Order: sequence, then C-alpha cells, then structure tokens
Amino acid sequence: MRNTINILGLVPTYTDMHKFAAFVLLALASATAPAAWVLLDDNYGNADEYFDPAIKSKGSLSTIRTFMVLPIRAQVPVYDPSSEPKVKLKLYNSELSVYDVECKKRTIRLTSRSFYLDRDAKILMVTHGYKDTFIQESNSRFAQQFKVTSIAPEFPKTVRMLTLACKL
Repeated sequence: MRNTINILGLVPTYTDMHKFAAFVLLALASATAPAAWVLLDDNYGNADEYFDPAIKSKGSLSTIRTFMVLPIRAQVPVYDPSSEPKVKLKLYNSELSVYDVECKKRTIRLTSRSFYLDRDAKILMVTHGYKDTFIQESNSRFAQQFKVTSIAPEFPKTVRMLTLACKL
C-alpha cells in the first residue's frame, strides 16, 4: 500500500520505506561529498584554498592535496616542444595541487599541480610535476615553486600545512 505525502505542498513522495531510505542515503552522500574539503587559506585574499583532510602519511613524509577555484581566470604555462614559441600561457579556472611535507626535516615540496578549464575541476587542461623535464630545466618562478623549501614562519600557509600533515 502506497500513500502519497505532499511535503510543503511541493514534492509528492512515497512512504515506501526502501525508497525513503534510498533517498536519505543519496541525500547524505551528495551533501557530504563536497563538504570533504576544508578551508586552508585565503591565498592572500585572492581565492579560498581548501585541503583534503584525508592526508596520506608514510613514515615522516606526508602528502596533502589542496584545491582552489579562482574568482577570475589566471594563466598557466603550457609546454609544447613542437610549437613556436614552445611555452604558451593558457587560461584556467581551478587547480589541484599535491604537496609532500617532510615532518622531520620541516620541508615542503609541491609535487604536482593540475590546472582545469572549469570551476568544477572536470576538464583537465595540463598537469605539471616536479619530475617533468620542462620544470627541471626551467629557472622560471613557476618552476621554482616545485623545489624543496624549508617551512618558515613568515609563510603561514606552509606552517599550517606542516601542522596538518605532521599532526603538530
């Protein structure tokens, strides 16, 4: 026997327990998935940057992922050895970065940075990693961010990442 319940006079649903339970589980799953990312930093007022609390640790090395959607599109260098010039700047809307934090040495390294055309990070444009030839052979400011650096108190974002990754 099925009865129709009219919630606030807008949406009719059935009282069938299985459908109700499935609806609740789907609602909870969709509500918790985006909420997994936690605010890390406001990137000096440019955009909110979030981190994934599922930090992976192996010995004294921890890996932390961050995600940022920019309020206005930014540019990223894209290397194409077959074109002239070999490096072109392309617009992107969001980025996902992966950092390795060495807890004992108190150092941090950006290991990869993925750039997306859209704000939802569904259309990948390019990924740069610290082992890429383009990064290793370049002395640009963009390439320098992939080098191992000491965590210093004047950079609050890296101090926070150390605290999170190393559970200090």
